[in-house]
Amino acid sequence: MAPIDPRLGPTFFIVGAAKSGTSSLATYLSQHPSIGIPPSKEPNYFTFAGNDLRPMPGPAAPTALFQILYSRSVTDEASYHAMYQCVEDRVQRGDCSVRYLYYPEVPSRIRCAIPNAKIIIILRNPVDRLWSHYLMMRYRFHLEPESLNQALASEEARIAAGWDYDWHYVSVGRYANQIDRYLSIFDRNNILVLFYEDFAQSPLTTVRAVCSFLGVSNEFTPDTSERKMIGYGLRMPWIERLFFRPQLSPVSLDRIFPNRIYYSIRRQVGFWNRAPLPQLTPELRTTLRARFADEFSHLES
Repeated sequence: MAPIDPRLGPTFFIVGAAKSGTSSLATYLSQHPSIGIPPSKEPNYFTFAGNDLRPMPGPAAPTALFQILYSRSVTDEASYHAMYQCVEDRVQRGDCSVRYLYYPEVPSRIRCAIPNAKIIIILRNPVDRLWSHYLMMRYRFHLEPESLNQALASEEARIAAGWDYDWHYVSVGRYANQIDRYLSIFDRNNILVLFYEDFAQSPLTTVRAVCSFLGVSNEFTPDTSERKMIGYGLRMPWIERLFFRPQLSPVSLDRIFPNRIYYSIRRQVGFWNRAPLPQLTPELRTTLRARFADEFSHLES
């Protein structure tokens, strides 16, 4: 991958892990006067550069998968540069794509394009991360048709069939090798490893640590009152699909009602239809911990 002019692109990357607070961290950092993050924070350029994303396989039609999961990804260099024009005056500019931690080819691509890039990694207990990712796919995106046990049993077959990382629930949580890939090609001083649990407990402390790592003033207090990507359950999943995932529904209500009425109904129905998220049972937690037992020891070392 060709080098990127540091004035035309990112200087740092929040590479994951998925469901570990990266969206909230990016939102807080973007409030800093010296840090810029484009509105579409997750371009996935170093994962998908040069690829055609429309025929991606999965449990729904390719057009629906593209609209829900890939439509904001950037696959060409010119579009990637253009994203950063709105923040070109900032000292530090970020790309916050969580696929970057998982895909093995990404670290070397980033290093070739931006040799002095700063890399930020946030880790979350892999059992909690897995559960949160599964719930997102099942309730927010409506792209997980199976129970968790069924999905885990199908994971290897799904990977072999080319399903993307969003269905690699166990594999995405195997952090040790993923981190090793960055440590092997980037200077250790260019890598900051954080922990979701610390961030959730004290977001300001984490934000200021990141500011120090990026070399900008840490005398900065962002508005941390709003967390991003908060999960929720559903009373009736079909209602959510009807109003919020029309790609997956045979009926398109936005073509029946005028926009003002449609969005008013959608907002009210959306709030009514939300329910508390299902909780991970102690039995299932024990089973999942056993699947990550070797990972815990490897990661600690």
